[in-house]
Amino acid sequence: MKTVILVLISFYLKYNSASPPRLTEKCGLLTTTLDSVISERILNGSNATPGAWPWMVEILQGNTHRCGGALISSRHVLTSAHCLTQTPKKFFRVLLGSYSRQQGVKEGLKEEIETICMYPQFLKDKFETDIAIITLKRPVECSGTIRTICLPDINDNP
Repeated sequence: MKTVILVLISFYLKYNSASPPRLTEKCGLLTTTLDSVISERILNGSNATPGAWPWMVEILQGNTHRCGGALISSRHVLTSAHCLTQTPKKFFRVLLGSYSRQQGVKEGLKEEIETICMYPQFLKDKFETDIAIITLKRPVECSGTIRTICLPDINDNP
């Protein structure tokens, strides 16, 4: 059943990419310059500018950070499968539009999960199979801090 859902999501994303009703026409655009966020090394890190990475989401278990993910459509989040094992989905929420992981600072839009579809051959210690798609209970609206990431067309060369 999960394989069927994954195939359906793939077809949905492929055929919906040709039609206008996407979350945003400006998917994958940064709200800051690349020079200010990309460097060869990370030394002590730097704080993200609010809204700089609008497709990034935080997956919460209760109110605690569990994992990150990327918003790939108005209802779908791409993440790592290992983040979602051993805990029922009812304990997870997806936080969108937030830029701070500090405890108690959870601004943004918290959404419930409808389904979790893991790669059928997922193995805990296999990086190549560590992928899952979360379907949100309802679609999210585009804003200055919430936007989808661009996915390549199926015919694009890597």
